[in-house]
Order: sequence, then structure tokens, then C-alpha cells
Amino acid sequence: MRYSARGVMDAARRLIADRRANFAVMTALCTPVALTLTAFAIDEGSLYNERRAAQSIVDLAAITAAANINKAQQAVLTTLKDNGITSVAVQQQGTKIEPTGSKAVVEVVPGRYSGVSSIAAGSRFEAGKLPYSAV
Repeated sequence: MRYSARGVMDAARRLIADRRANFAVMTALCTPVALTLTAFAIDEGSLYNERRAAQSIVDLAAITAAANINKAQQAVLTTLKDNGITSVAVQQQGTKIEPTGSKAVVEVVPGRYSGVSSIAAGSRFEAGKLPYSAV
């Protein structure tokens, strides 16, 4: 059976004009995109929750260190260990240690904190300034 160019064009027009099953076709075309976006949203939510949990643990370690300012480094390590972070490298002030996949890096810096609202928030902590009131 041979098809003429006119016959092929007529068949193409009929196919394009036919509106039956459009919902099924659009669903089939959009489903992979929707699934990909859903997976991306779930991954981003998971990363956000992990960051929040890590920040909470670090904040707790800082509060514990400030409460035990004479033994701040040990207080930080104990708090992290008690919260499931057992592989930690302590970075001394002025040195640089690169974190690895298995080891977190923590720097414990005592200093003085001023809660005066006229001072910019980023400038309220002064590292190394005596008397120590924050870590």
C-alpha cells in the first residue's frame, strides 16, 4: 500500500485535530518532570533539616563552652560527642585544617561579647579580648 503526500498530510491533520485522550498524553509527558521536581524538593528539605540539626548542636556546644569558659575546648568536644559527633578535629586559632568526609573541624575561640544594640551584630564578638565572656 502506497501513501501519497496528500494522504499523509490529511492523516497528520486528523491526528492533530483529534482531541480525544489529550489528558492521558499530557499526563504521560508531565509526570517525569513532576517526579523530578518532587525528588528535588524532598532532597532540599532533607538538607535544610540536616543543617538545622547541625547548627543546633554547634549552638549547644558554644553555650556549654561559654558556661565552662576555662575548659571551653573540652566542653565543646564533650557536647559534640554526647550528640553523636565523635570524629572531630580541633583547629587552633590561626591554623587551617581542611574537613574530610569522616572528620568535622571545630575552632574554639574565646573572647568578649557585647550585647549593646548600637554595635552591629557582626561586630559584637571580639575574639581573644579579655575578660572572656563568650566562645
